[in-house]
Amino acid sequence: MNLRSRLRLVHGSLGLLALACGAPARPPPVPLPEGVTCTSVTTVGDSAALLEGLNSADAGSCVVASGGSYSGPFKVPAGVKLLAQQGETVEVSSQSLDKAAITVVGGVGSGLFQVQVVGSKAIGVRVQGGPAEVRGVTVSDAAQEGILVDCPAGADCAGATTISDAFLEKNGIGLWAAGAVVRVVGGSVRGSVDRSLTTGHGVVINSGAHFEASGLVIEDCDTAGLFIDGSGSRSTARLTGVTLRGNRGTGVIAQGLTGSLADPGLVIEGSSLLGNYARGRRILAASGVVVSDTVVRDTVQVSIPTGAGQLEDVGDGVVMGKASGDIRLERVTLGGNARAQVLIDDGRERISIVDSQVALESGRYLVVVQASLPVDVPASLVSDAGTLLSP
Repeated sequence: MNLRSRLRLVHGSLGLLALACGAPARPPPVPLPEGVTCTSVTTVGDSAALLEGLNSADAGSCVVASGGSYSGPFKVPAGVKLLAQQGETVEVSSQSLDKAAITVVGGVGSGLFQVQVVGSKAIGVRVQGGPAEVRGVTVSDAAQEGILVDCPAGADCAGATTISDAFLEKNGIGLWAAGAVVRVVGGSVRGSVDRSLTTGHGVVINSGAHFEASGLVIEDCDTAGLFIDGSGSRSTARLTGVTLRGNRGTGVIAQGLTGSLADPGLVIEGSSLLGNYARGRRILAASGVVVSDTVVRDTVQVSIPTGAGQLEDVGDGVVMGKASGDIRLERVTLGGNARAQVLIDDGRERISIVDSQVALESGRYLVVVQASLPVDVPASLVSDAGTLLSP
């Protein structure tokens, strides 16, 4: 081989060597849930790194936690997303008695995805203001709320917090919306535990909150499945395709609502209230309630105190009491509720039952009317209880 050939060979080898020893290849991108975008991604693997990553994160960025256990509390700044690594289990706990295990500050781009929160000594997840997205999150055994969405002083609460496919189990209260706009899609609230006089509810809505839920299951809670209170400031709720089942202190309690049939405070449509205790749905001092295309069945009889040491067996499908009015039941199916299918007590104007199926089955009464004002109920559905029933 002559010199020119050897030079060509050497130069060629150097070219291959330079290619092999060039800049290192970039690591593959971190997989993200569908629809999630980030201006930058920080991956962490322990509690200290997660705390540092969140503290230094800028709006628009994402902090991704690798599989493992993390000890909080943690705070997600406005505009930042905290995610679990796709396909890995991220479990967050906290021993703090006055802070949520994870607090998400609302803002454009704020979010929490696919994280499990277990055994928080206070709140599981708190969302302050809005907007924010919570998706695929599980919260269990929190001493207080599984998820609290509230509107602290100075926060922008006009934007909605969207909660999708969240599973809340055995918390003090499953989900509490206080003065915020909350939309829930799918998921479940199960087994809320009555640890005090104010816990055990599945969902609580108050302080001017506006709540929408579709496809949500609320079941086996110690007190009310859903409790909406409009006292003080107008709260509203719309339930579509929601199931409330086996709650031991009434399926739905609505009190202090303000509204009308044209602008209702509570709408329940295409839903099921099944096997709740004492009352499927109880309406107290409320106006503007519309229930349509819904089934209310098999309310379980419970003995409740009525004063002077007396007990009364209660098990009603729908109860309207304490000056409630502007209530319409349309295309509602009621049957098998232990006492009355509907009890109208001390009502106001514009109470009606239209195009509904009311069957006695194992119950004692169809529709019992104890109101002094006229109501729009087919005469064939009215039962005479022979005594005054406690609502």
